[in-house]
Amino acid sequence: MKLNAEQVRYLTEDDFRVLKMLETASKRQEIVPVKTVAAMAKIRPGQTNKILTGLSVMNLVSRHQGCTEDGFKFGYGAADYLALHTLSRKHGLVGVGRQIGVGKESDIYVVETEGGPAVLKLYRLGRTSFRTVKTNRGYLKKSTRETPSWIDLSTLAAEKEFAGMQLLHREGFPVPRPLAQNRHSVLMELIDGTLLNNIAEIESPETLLEKLGAILRKFEENGLVHGDFNEFNILVDENAEPVIIDFPQMIPLTHPEARFQLERDRNCLVSFFRRRFGLSL
Repeated sequence: MKLNAEQVRYLTEDDFRVLKMLETASKRQEIVPVKTVAAMAKIRPGQTNKILTGLSVMNLVSRHQGCTEDGFKFGYGAADYLALHTLSRKHGLVGVGRQIGVGKESDIYVVETEGGPAVLKLYRLGRTSFRTVKTNRGYLKKSTRETPSWIDLSTLAAEKEFAGMQLLHREGFPVPRPLAQNRHSVLMELIDGTLLNNIAEIESPETLLEKLGAILRKFEENGLVHGDFNEFNILVDENAEPVIIDFPQMIPLTHPEARFQLERDRNCLVSFFRRRFGLSL
């Protein structure tokens, strides 16, 4: 679904109230009857049904017919707009611009805030297999639900990345400044840089590799492993300074997989510089 921030302006307080109640009820059941949402929102069932029907036309929720009564399902569309609503009210989000990234696990947008341009990352876990997420991430252990939804897992991923960015920023790592986190979204500083994978030539690849090696060592000295330290998660600014991004997979050195992942991070880095810049390492 294309993110259209303009639609947020046309949603009423009752619309958002119904969405929030559907979100809450969805933590207990996947398909929520209209009467349940109506009781929680303290809005008449007929009006609640009308609101939910309108939201389904906007692709924010989906209607499901039951044997005795219809119900609605809370999805990423609804989560997007609740996150935008909260970020607008509490963190100065003004508007959403162009999409600058789409991956297996997230969508990334340039946004405008009261403090200037920033980046909004919306997690979309579910594009990869459940087995992949369960194997590579620790989200399931932290979920309070026996069978967490993809939105639950995406929220846990956003919380983990935001906490990791805060820690790294405090310790002086070259990372975007974390601004806010809500639900499955992370708002962060916009870095004016180029993805390392998109750089064909650079004046001194040896110097850049040395800087990246120093960052890897700093992770280790702080008891951490990035876990996905490669050319797709490194930006290079106009001064040839690297900035590291994407942290939901970061783990402590005490983790059973830490040494394996640390060695993999090193090998990925060396392999890329050998292939791309012809360094003999």
